[in-house]
Amino acid sequence: KTWQGGSGYARKIVFRGIRMSNVSNPIIIDQYYCDSSRQCQNQTSAVKVHQISFIEIKGTSTTKDAIKFSCSDSSPCEKIYLQDINMSLESGGNASAYCWKASGFSSGLVNPPSCLTRAVVGLINQNVGSSKKVDVA
Repeated sequence: KTWQGGSGYARKIVFRGIRMSNVSNPIIIDQYYCDSSRQCQNQTSAVKVHQISFIEIKGTSTTKDAIKFSCSDSSPCEKIYLQDINMSLESGGNASAYCWKASGFSSGLVNPPSCLTRAVVGLINQNVGSSKKVDVA
């Protein structure tokens, strides 16, 4: 989660081998975060979020959107990588994924199916381990 109007960046972060049970918002990037009791003013600047990997994440979600990438119009999330994700609803049934201004790539089983858009230009060159690289055009 990042504050609206923030600056700087969050990059080259890997979440790997996580098991979750009965979790709200298990996989989330939220650039519109607001923890105030009053509605926060919508701001256009945001912390730049890119090269974030979610690998081997399994479990159950209490929220319909088990994957939620809510990114800024002016500073979209880029180079997001999903691999071997298996999230279902705690109450039974299928979880879903929600993406706003988020691009990247997925491989292996990704459940719920990825909603990421593929980047039109540039490469995803995300170092996801000491000996493994993922390169995608």
